[in-house]
Amino acid sequence: MNVPRSGVSRAHLRAISWLGMSLYDADFGWGSPAFMGPALMYYSGFVYVMNAPGKDGAVAFALSLEPESMPEFRKTFAEKLALLAL
Repeated sequence: MNVPRSGVSRAHLRAISWLGMSLYDADFGWGSPAFMGPALMYYSGFVYVMNAPGKDGAVAFALSLEPESMPEFRKTFAEKLALLAL
């Protein structure tokens, strides 16, 4: 889907997709991991998109944003999500 660029400035937001990575296939003897994600997020402005554990097709997000950026991100995310639901 080609969604026009808008919302949070791309200079302040970097999305990294880990979709399709087999994050939950690891088993060290006590079953699948409950959560897999970045260990540390040193810089603000990063969004990691990952498969959610135990749910086919579900997506999880790990965000590192400044508090003042969250309202704008929430608004833009909700708008883009609504476009996908059409």
